[in-house]
Amino acid sequence: MNANGMFRAAAWVATKAALLRRAMQVLIVLASVSGVAKAQTVPEGACMSSYLPLTAVIPEVSVPRNLALGSPIPGAMVTVSLAVTCNKGPAAASGPAQWRWSSRNGTPIFSEVPGFTEVYRTSSMSEGVGLRVETFGGLATHYLVNGQIAFGLGDYNLNGTSNIEARFVLIKVAESPQTGTYTQPGGTGIHGVAWINNSTEANSALDVKYTIKSAQSSSCTLSQKDIEVALPKVLVNDFTGVGSFVGPTTFPIGVNCEDKVALRFEMKDATKPGNVSNILSLGAGSTAEGVGIQILDGQGKLISYTPGGQTYNQSTTPIFNPTLLGEVPAGTSSTTFTARYVQTEAV
Repeated sequence: MNANGMFRAAAWVATKAALLRRAMQVLIVLASVSGVAKAQTVPEGACMSSYLPLTAVIPEVSVPRNLALGSPIPGAMVTVSLAVTCNKGPAAASGPAQWRWSSRNGTPIFSEVPGFTEVYRTSSMSEGVGLRVETFGGLATHYLVNGQIAFGLGDYNLNGTSNIEARFVLIKVAESPQTGTYTQPGGTGIHGVAWINNSTEANSALDVKYTIKSAQSSSCTLSQKDIEVALPKVLVNDFTGVGSFVGPTTFPIGVNCEDKVALRFEMKDATKPGNVSNILSLGAGSTAEGVGIQILDGQGKLISYTPGGQTYNQSTTPIFNPTLLGEVPAGTSSTTFTARYVQTEAV
């Protein structure tokens, strides 16, 4: 059994609504899960998604007072993975092209924030805050379409089903960002080729809503960014059936906090960022079958994974999987987690 895999975790710290996230890595064995799209019948010449229009809501956050300019605001992100089915017929455009997201007609358009890379904003957004648009593979490609900036959110299929995949991340671009609730209107489609849902921009809406509660919160950092967990060797006969688990191994995650805070973690599957289950995805080169890895918090509760922030995974209802760890003191402290093998298929 290959015991080399990887997932990323993020330490989140909340003082009231104040959040901070720092990336980390843990090396272990992995297994997999994916979201399921709704099946739908699409009229000839149309594209449809049962998930649009949608307002994707970023969890309410506060901005750490010492957060560097150009940094993502901890916890201020929302991820979407939404299926679109098209039936445009044999005359449809062929070849790779992308669904594009941009400001809707009649709303303020995006411009790049001077001095920052791939950070954009409109006048609909709060002062001191910019937006970075990512796909699951990295930064989204941006285009200039009809005089405004649009972002590529995954390859489309005009005679089949494809996914809109995006992560919207708020970036601190000025000291003391403006607080309050804001909505950035957006529309998704292929300019000049197809809009989704009755070929109208309004029915293709994908808006991003967020709330900045405070711009002066305290923060924490991880004591160790990379952690390797060595799980024991086990035999097939050690398992008793699907759902049985063996080889529990504890490991600590340390944090250093400015003040006493309520701490929570969010863990991300680095192999398959869209994973929202409690079983990690198989790592590259893994030969293991019928087995996965689960992580438990200090109270023995299974941890579910998330691409970051709230996640709309083939659904209009978001998934949010933070792990609450309670209050920790100012200074250095640690929390113990447990990794274990779990049987996922009959042998």
